[in-house]
Amino acid sequence: PQPKYKQAFLQPEYVFFPCQLPHDETIKFHSDVQVIDALKHTMQWVKDFNSTRRGQIKPRTVVIKPHPANPSSMAPLLQVVTKMSRGMEQNVHWVDNVSIHQLIAGAKVVVTVNSGVGFEAILHGKSIFTFGRADYDSVCHKYYGSDPANLNDALNEAYRELDQGDIIKARKFVDAWYNTHYDYKNLETFEKIF
Repeated sequence: PQPKYKQAFLQPEYVFFPCQLPHDETIKFHSDVQVIDALKHTMQWVKDFNSTRRGQIKPRTVVIKPHPANPSSMAPLLQVVTKMSRGMEQNVHWVDNVSIHQLIAGAKVVVTVNSGVGFEAILHGKSIFTFGRADYDSVCHKYYGSDPANLNDALNEAYRELDQGDIIKARKFVDAWYNTHYDYKNLETFEKIF
């Protein structure tokens, strides 16, 4: 269950980083990048953007939501946020007890390793960036390389509104995924849930 929506407290068009559990199997088996490193890269990208474009255009903001299932595993991530946000505190928000759907709705891009939140972002019509491999790879921006300049280019490309072609592609993906996994007309597909 998600918390109730709160009065608007964040300016829209932020970068949303939903934290994953660092020891999660999707991280271990489907990513070469750890959650803490993805968070560091994302924060550095926002920080670099804001420092090079000071006064020219609106600075970027990053919103980080810790995973609610294991708060103690989020402590190292909070330490990274605290350390890296020095000098840009007004552009970094660690938020807890806020609906994931409210946070996705206000985001310009959702950046994750390979969280299921990325799939939810597709349903919200948002741009998604992944550091790891995900079921929804075909409809997101991704980066598997090792060159930081290419990483920044890939993140910059992801920081945008989806166009009509992106939306059609996302709808086709969701339709195909649904019909492959949980077609309500075929009860056998529900056996895949167990």
